[in-house]
Amino acid sequence: MKYGFSQWSCIASVLMLFTSLSYAQESKVSAVPAAPQSSSGVAHGSNGKAKVAATKVPAKRKLVDINNAGKDELKALPGISDALADKIIAGRPYGSKADLVSHGILLGGPYQTIRKSLSVGKPKNSGTLEIPKK
Repeated sequence: MKYGFSQWSCIASVLMLFTSLSYAQESKVSAVPAAPQSSSGVAHGSNGKAKVAATKVPAKRKLVDINNAGKDELKALPGISDALADKIIAGRPYGSKADLVSHGILLGGPYQTIRKSLSVGKPKNSGTLEIPKK
């Protein structure tokens, strides 16, 4: 295999191009500043450099109880209008969040959007009167 000068120069230039591209990608990644972390999420490795823990703490959000929430709380959910809030209240009590779909109150898409914001609690007002025992 004999290569001429022009073939060797072409091969060398291609290798230099790939080397420069890989270096550019590495420097681009390291140039991005890291988000500030609390000291509890940082561990120090054997080389003395800080390692950021991979666990993320999800933001706490208040869940809306579909059995006890008021109309305003339900309307605060994305995609819930006055009419849907009224339908949710009228269909109480619910045994699970999925009852909103099975009872025909919400379609699958809107339900998937808000399901992580919902909870199902024991109804406070069941609508029945208890007669005290004598």
